[in-house]
Amino acid sequence: MTYSLLVASPDRRLLAVATATCTPAVGQSVPAALPGIGGVVSQAHTNAALRGLVLEHLTAGATPEDALRAALATDDDPELRQVGVLAADGRTAAHVGDRTTDYSGMRSVDGALAIGNYLAGEGVLDALIQTGDPARLPSSLTGEQLAGAALTAMRAAQAAGGDRRGQQSAAITVVEHPDAAAGDAGRVVLSLAVDDDPQPLEQLARLLGH
Repeated sequence: MTYSLLVASPDRRLLAVATATCTPAVGQSVPAALPGIGGVVSQAHTNAALRGLVLEHLTAGATPEDALRAALATDDDPELRQVGVLAADGRTAAHVGDRTTDYSGMRSVDGALAIGNYLAGEGVLDALIQTGDPARLPSSLTGEQLAGAALTAMRAAQAAGGDRRGQQSAAITVVEHPDAAAGDAGRVVLSLAVDDDPQPLEQLARLLGH
């Protein structure tokens, strides 16, 4: 019932998670990110607890695949879930349960993952990953610019049909990873959510000045 993009620029120590759906307050239940660790989305028949478990395992040094496997092992019905994981260094992992609602799937490239269900068609994910490919990002990049790039990709996915039931909420978070040499502990660059609006992505664009 949601589509999401996780995209990283490890060279710039940045990672973004963006998500949209036709139910309220998607930012409260689907996405999560930690500076220096990575990002995660838990969607479809959402089990919000999986987000924290994935991030805990990543923090302990697990690979994205192992973190995802360990988190799903705690779930009573993983075939209803979709979970996408992006580590700070750009590695990805994803789970698309067999009982998620069509069109359901994922796409990945180096440093990015697109994942969604209840979509208008596979072109939604194609548009999301092609527009959100980090290879398209400029070499000089701020957190706000990464947020804008992720939003552009989400708008492309919406133009391709998005969630086939419509729109209601969207959220985007960008984190900057620590720089030990500079004594920088990392931070949340921005975290924006539109909880109830007929055009939530356009409201995010307004908030970002896009």
